[in-house]
Amino acid sequence: MRALGERVSPQGDRGFKSRPLRNVRNRKAISTLLGRLNSFYEFITSPPLLMFYYVYILQSQKNNSLYIGYTSDLRKRFKQHNNGESQATKPFRPYKLIFYEAFLSRIDAKNREIYLKGGYGRKTINGLIKKYLSGIRI
Repeated sequence: MRALGERVSPQGDRGFKSRPLRNVRNRKAISTLLGRLNSFYEFITSPPLLMFYYVYILQSQKNNSLYIGYTSDLRKRFKQHNNGESQATKPFRPYKLIFYEAFLSRIDAKNREIYLKGGYGRKTINGLIKKYLSGIRI
């Protein structure tokens, strides 16, 4: 026998009783679940939480000159340098990556690039990659 107000599926009685989702507890549970699903969807479709900025040093294989720069996508930027897409490095291709540092802040990376291009920065580069630069003057 059915209780008063009980729903019956159009296919007939399948041995279980369905209840309407009218009570407050079920609505709260469903809205909470939908909220969590939306948050999860936003999380997996959003850009990476940690974005790194790189300061890098390239060495020309043509004349051993050094190029210092910064970027948020090191692989892409390295390919651009070697494909001649940068006017500053195009005449001295090909390049090899000899040093890089990663930063969480774009401003920190830019400041480091400016420092490395200065006088004390050149001394720092010599100290950082002394063994590699043996015989190469900056």
